[in-house]
Amino acid sequence: MKNTDWFDQDFFTLGAPVGPDQPNRRQDVIKVETILGNTGHHDLAATSGPLGWWGSRQDKAVRTWQGENGLKVDGLLKPNGPTITSLRRAAGGLLGDFRPPSPAEVDDHHDRLSRGEPGILNTRPARLSLARPRRFAELDEQSLAFNADSARSLSGRGVDGDIPGLYARFARQAGIEAARPTVLDFAERVLETEGRDRTDRVLHGIIGRLPAGQASELLGGAPPPPRPLGVRVSDLPEDDAVPLLAFAPAPQPGPVPGPTPTGGEEPGPMPQPAPAPQPAPKPPIPPPPPKPVPNPQPGPSPDPQPEPKPKPDTEPPKDSRCKELHAALEQAKAELQAAESEHEQAVAAHKEAVAAEDAAWDRFVSAAIEAGVGAAGDCVAGLLQPAKGKDWRAQVVGRVIACLKKAAHGGTINIDSAIAAFSQWRDADSMVNEARKVMDKSLKALGCSDNLTILART
Repeated sequence: MKNTDWFDQDFFTLGAPVGPDQPNRRQDVIKVETILGNTGHHDLAATSGPLGWWGSRQDKAVRTWQGENGLKVDGLLKPNGPTITSLRRAAGGLLGDFRPPSPAEVDDHHDRLSRGEPGILNTRPARLSLARPRRFAELDEQSLAFNADSARSLSGRGVDGDIPGLYARFARQAGIEAARPTVLDFAERVLETEGRDRTDRVLHGIIGRLPAGQASELLGGAPPPPRPLGVRVSDLPEDDAVPLLAFAPAPQPGPVPGPTPTGGEEPGPMPQPAPAPQPAPKPPIPPPPPKPVPNPQPGPSPDPQPEPKPKPDTEPPKDSRCKELHAALEQAKAELQAAESEHEQAVAAHKEAVAAEDAAWDRFVSAAIEAGVGAAGDCVAGLLQPAKGKDWRAQVVGRVIACLKKAAHGGTINIDSAIAAFSQWRDADSMVNEARKVMDKSLKALGCSDNLTILART
């Protein structure tokens, strides 16, 4: 089903105002969600693409954009107004050549995902390919264990937290050549447990935190152009064939300088060195095969239908029955919208809690490093000690705090700031756990409401 209105052929032309107490046409909300998803202000991955329903997550994304760009912070987008105009300047080059998906296409996309099929809208960044040298230093057991714990901590979480930031900071400080083996091993582990889409997303998080020169060095070239989110997959170039790990080309031997001829002597032929034997390249790990979707099995032939019986005089008129079914469908839709809004609020609250916990963790790391200078310098090593399970941060915190307290007992350092940062992180971690419970509960309610709508439609 294609859009027919002229203003629905463009991402940046709204048919009506969007925002609090506005018409909020689904087509317009889809546009706003998609634009802000590509500016990084709206998490399209959390909902597997745009939804087209206005809620707190969309309102917060608009207000954040307005605040960052010196606009009036009211959550309102008017056709040709200042907010949509500023978004056109920022994302017009990326989305200007694409037609927005219609509400019917958005619904079809989510219906396919619910059946375990690929969606029709793009929800992943461009494929990345890391340059892999043919020879590099092997990792020690501690680094391998840390990579395994980091990859394991991503399982069951829709957000990546500070994992990309940890590896980006390590790469900036140690240099790309020293950090490359660690990043490559981590990427392979995420690929094995989470799949290619999640691996590319995490790697984009690492690359985006590196200076341009270091990012190109890690990739072996310039990063690929951005892949727009929320547009039709059929409108984008295919990049699934891009390998995650690409072997760097073997260096070619250059000419060997010979003696400089003197007088009128003619230089003789230069001896050429024998080519060094090259080790057999290790093939890159292929992406995991897609999960097979079972084909429906044909059922037995239907029994012959009996002769139709005359309808009793008491059957309600057809128009009356249609009205009853229409009312049931509208009620189911209303319940679904309410459940979606509640789940969006729960997802937003969980995301805020995770961001607060990540910020608190960074403050603790900084405070621990500052307190660990000098006599307690060995305590900082606890931040890189391997830990197991989803509560790996709690394990790291326990080791570092115990070490700092022991060092402080001798009166050589002040750990008050580290202890205060630890308390803040502990409170933030508790908020994340509570927010996750609320989000899981709202997700179950959303599934029930969606089933009611499907039943009402049938």
